[in-house]
Amino acid sequence: MPEERLAELARALESVADPERVADVVEGFAVEPPVSGLEEARVWVDEVFAGETVEQIRDGLIRRVEQVPEDELAAQALAAIRRNSPTGMKTALEALRRAREMSIAATLDQDFRTSGHAILGHDMAEGIRAQVVDKDRNPRWEPATLEEVTREAVLGFFAPVPGQADLGLEEAPEEPAEGA
Repeated sequence: MPEERLAELARALESVADPERVADVVEGFAVEPPVSGLEEARVWVDEVFAGETVEQIRDGLIRRVEQVPEDELAAQALAAIRRNSPTGMKTALEALRRAREMSIAATLDQDFRTSGHAILGHDMAEGIRAQVVDKDRNPRWEPATLEEVTREAVLGFFAPVPGQADLGLEEAPEEPAEGA
């Protein structure tokens, strides 16, 4: 319901003497919600983000921006990929893909590991330097491009963090009761 009609709805509800009619009054104010911008973009978003790699997703966004220059959503997504840490982008995509099949506890352990490795790595400190310390907004990522980030480097983020135990949120299966 449009916000500008809320006061009118409140007045209509105040005048209802029979509680059985409240639903009818509310229904009289109901309107079909507008289609969201993301819903309108769903076809191309699904196609582009189905890419297996960040490079494929980036390239799909480049094609989208070239074909539809006024598409702000595609332009913003492309700018984010170009602005963010290549290692971070590849690690995030890998984490999302893995999390599809994981429990929430296992996902939290995974996030704990990837965060721990990110904190120990170069790019987290470099991003903070560029945004907060020097404020030059010009991070020097290592490696600098998506193509330079190796699969082995990404997989390293999912290994245990040296000197740090996992969260241990996964519950061990219960032992069967005696006689069961």
